Amino acid sequence: MDLGEGEASFGLIIRDKCNHDNYILLSFENIKEISDEFQDLQKRLKTIQGDNK
Repeated sequence: MDLGEGEASFGLIIRDKCNHDNYILLSFENIKEISDEFQDLQKRLKTIQGDNK
């Protein structure tokens, strides 16, 4: 979001516990893409778990 002299980003932050300078901002603009990737990962993990039984 452009605020003239400043800017803002909204989302979720994943931050390193030991070094707070290391972080990732997951933007709400990309929440659909993030959700789709997470669902795909869940499907792949279930497939792997099923193959190992």
